[in-house]
Amino acid sequence: MTRPGFRGIAAAVLAAAGMLAAAAPCAAAASGEWQSLYERAGRHYAGGDAAAAEAAARQALRMARTAQRRSDPHVASSLNLLALARQAQGDAAQAAELLREALALSERALGAHANTAALALNLGGALEAAGRGEEAIAAYERCLAIGEALPGGADGQAARLRKNALSALSALAAGLGRPEQARAYDRRLLAEEDSTLSGRERADALARQAQALQEQGGADEAAGLHREAAALREAADPDDPALAGHYNELALWHMQRKEYGEARQRFEQALAQARKREGAARALPEAAILASMAKLAEQQGGTAQARQAYGAALDIYTGLGDADEALAGRSQILNQLAGLDYRQQRWADAERRFLEALRLLEQAAGPADPRLLPVLDNLDTYYASRGQPDKSREFARRAAELRQPVPAGSGS
Repeated sequence: MTRPGFRGIAAAVLAAAGMLAAAAPCAAAASGEWQSLYERAGRHYAGGDAAAAEAAARQALRMARTAQRRSDPHVASSLNLLALARQAQGDAAQAAELLREALALSERALGAHANTAALALNLGGALEAAGRGEEAIAAYERCLAIGEALPGGADGQAARLRKNALSALSALAAGLGRPEQARAYDRRLLAEEDSTLSGRERADALARQAQALQEQGGADEAAGLHREAAALREAADPDDPALAGHYNELALWHMQRKEYGEARQRFEQALAQARKREGAARALPEAAILASMAKLAEQQGGTAQARQAYGAALDIYTGLGDADEALAGRSQILNQLAGLDYRQQRWADAERRFLEALRLLEQAAGPADPRLLPVLDNLDTYYASRGQPDKSREFARRAAELRQPVPAGSGS
């Protein structure tokens, strides 16, 4: 069944909020030109002008490094803003190096201070963006350790640091294929006092727990968590587009249980929420939900309705051009339509669509991606049933090769 990629949205917002958390100076505000440059860089960054923020941050950094009475916290603050500006322009690797230096300076000057923790959080975000997950976990863990050691305060700074670190750790652990570790972080996050977590943040944690349970076969328990998360989001903002993900998961759960009326109702709710977004953020979930609704119609014997829904999903994916995700979506829809053609003995249409589905997915993902297996298996079955054993064996061979375990230490 089709599962749209809803879950990354909240994690990205949390990461952005965490990056801004360290934008305050790491020590008492310096007077004069440095402070003016620093504040200018911060305003440019907050306004979305990363290039201007970089220029001002570089000036502030030069001034902080060459000051007669050099202040390491001021150097660290300048490095932090420069890193944020570089990462906003797509250079996560350089951002990580700048933040490493800033963190080392803050550790030396301030020790286990809230600003040190915020720099560690930012470093984790940069490392994660650069694809260095293990190093990112270590940085997030450093932020969490400091946050847990800090005394509570009226401004809730320590609680916010813990919350941001645990959210980032859970999302990253899930992305690295460690569902149990992700669930452990989320349990700690949910154990935070209610006053430190918004309803949306609790919903994010519940959604990650639900995802981990689904991957381990705990569909019923996951459905309960999706209901709880949906209720929290509905109470906070009934128009929250993230509700589409929860409604979609609940629809798929009802569909598995052959509770078709409930499934259709949830799919319609998911579709309505997805359509509250714009651009690709709307199109990709909308197309995926339509594909699931087509599958639901198929299961109920509504072939014409299924074709109509598949066609609508295919039009959306086609409109997104040659992006990999759009090509993969088109491939999936064509594979489903070819299956309908095959069952209705529309042989030429089935063959054409199966082959086009294979071509598109190879274009998007290459010739050795495991997602090719359903199309390869279908082509094997198609040609075997049509009395073309040579073609059937070729697709069976490719499928068998993809199913071979990857040798340890191969690096692939």
